Amino acid sequence: MHAKAFAKEWGELLKAVPEKEWESVHHYMLSKLRSMNKLSELPQIVSLLRGMLWGESDEMPITITSARDLDEKLVKEITKEMTGDKNAVISWIKDPKVLGGVVMETEELRMDASLRGQLKSLEEQMKSIV
Repeated sequence: MHAKAFAKEWGELLKAVPEKEWESVHHYMLSKLRSMNKLSELPQIVSLLRGMLWGESDEMPITITSARDLDEKLVKEITKEMTGDKNAVISWIKDPKVLGGVVMETEELRMDASLRGQLKSLEEQMKSIV
């Protein structure tokens, strides 16, 4: 389940109950995120949820996945290119399956500069040749 799906579910639950019961919805969704090991996506989910509930947001959620920690200055430069005038709300995911490089995702764009992505692309090319 991706951040967008979590935000949608959260928003639908909030709309279905009176505001005085929102705390129980928050508790339920946070417990669900924790049990699925997705708490690192919370900033992105909250940004999406704000946009759904209160209209346009000047924030753009970005999920960055890498095999190791990245230089924060470089990430800020790259995200600035992706977000333009919007403020980047970054969710960091450390995933050794990426092997190397980085995968950056927004709601509309996915940039895969990972070794795993390159190997998968090469595999697809080889399959098409055979």
